[in-house]
Order: sequence, then C-alpha cells, then structure tokens
Amino acid sequence: MLLKEYIEKRLSEAELISPDRKSLLQAWAKDMAYEYKRNQKLDLLFICTHNSRRSQFAEAWGTSAAAYFDLKNTKCYSGGTEVTACHQNTVNALQSAGFTLRPAGREENKPYPLSSTNPDTEMVLYSKLYSAEENPQKQFFALMTCASADQNCPYIPEALSRVALNYEDPKIADGTPQESEIYGERCAEIAREILFAMETLKDLLN
Repeated sequence: MLLKEYIEKRLSEAELISPDRKSLLQAWAKDMAYEYKRNQKLDLLFICTHNSRRSQFAEAWGTSAAAYFDLKNTKCYSGGTEVTACHQNTVNALQSAGFTLRPAGREENKPYPLSSTNPDTEMVLYSKLYSAEENPQKQFFALMTCASADQNCPYIPEALSRVALNYEDPKIADGTPQESEIYGERCAEIAREILFAMETLKDLLN
C-alpha cells in the first residue's frame, strides 16, 4: 500500500475514535496551536518504556502527519526510560503501511532509516533515552504512549505539557499467530489518532 493511501484511509476512520479520546486529542491540538502561533514551530517527544514499539510508531506517524498537513517546523522525536531496540515487528508494520525501512547496521540497537515518497518524512528510528541529547531538551510536548512510562516519568521539567496517550502494548502478541495482525492494528490506531490531532491543529491554524 502507498503511504498516502494508508494516511487517507486512517483519516476516514475518525468515527472509530471514542468521544473521550477525541476530547483528549482536541485539547492537545489546541495547546499545539497556541504554541505554534507563538513560535511557528513545534517539537513533539513521544515516550514509552523501551522506545521499541509504540513511541516508534508515534514518531513515524507524527512526522508523516506534519508533512501531510504542511505543518512546517514541526519535528517529532521518540525516547524511552530504557534503551532496547526498535522491534522487528514495529519495522514490519511500518513497511506494510507504505514506509521504506532498511537496517543501517548489525548491532542489536541498529538504526532504521525510514523514508517514503515525501522527503519530509525521512527519519531514523532507533531506541534511545527520552533525555538523549538528540531529543529536544526544552519547549517540547511530552506524549506518554504507555502507562508505565507515564508512571516512571512523574516530572519532565522542560516540557511545555505532557499528554497521556497510552496505548496497549502490541508486545502481548509476540510469538503468536496474531503477531502481524496486532502490530498492524496498533500501528493503525496510533496513525489514526495522531492524524486526527494534526488535522485538528491544521484547522485551528486556518
């Protein structure tokens, strides 16, 4: 599937997002709009425990959504409370969604340059601490993609705000016949919600 087709499919599924979740995403979009109008830039840091699955999905879709809606100077990052590696099932799900990913090394925590037909979506996925120097150190939105990271990072002093975007860990399907299906579902869910938030942001800026 082409990435553009995947994005348009997810945008057409807004009815699958619960009212409570929509309210959360709309509040986040409103905060982003305020910051964007002030500084003409946004830094978004997606955080989960291992920076191997959910936060990697979120970084990929945040970057793609910003490019799709032409939200210039919007940069997305990811990190964890521990360093592991970008999981192969995460890579597989993103490839199925239309991205091109190829490992750029042999080490366990290998970097995965990720690209599509849009050069603005180019990034490198790998596991790192949320506080790593390559991540923003001030004036950023902290998006907690799992409850564990939300609990283990009770205070991030330089964040503009933090939002609990908790998602169920697709790790529960590792090694089962449902592995590909569950990772695909989580990838789609995260894409759908981040695209909804970015579309709302775009509307607020118009």
